Amino acid sequence: MVLRQVNYSWGEFHWDQSYLGWGPACYYGQDVRVIYNATNTWTYVFKKGDVQEILVQNGTTQIYDMYGNLLDERAFTVMERLFDAGWM
Repeated sequence: MVLRQVNYSWGEFHWDQSYLGWGPACYYGQDVRVIYNATNTWTYVFKKGDVQEILVQNGTTQIYDMYGNLLDERAFTVMERLFDAGWM
């Protein structure tokens, strides 16, 4: 018999980043300010003393020029998986 325990948690994610001459600034052809808003959901699976962590971010970004004019709004999803053998 394999013991397995699953735990869930979530939290809000907010980030404000200015890109001056790199990243999205190259795409938009000018310096931009990007505001990220998302919900983080973590799933932890414990099995035989090991733990697997899965982080999923679902959110939106608002992209502004440096004068505060909205240029674009986009949805995004990010997933990250971590595995720690013998963590417990």
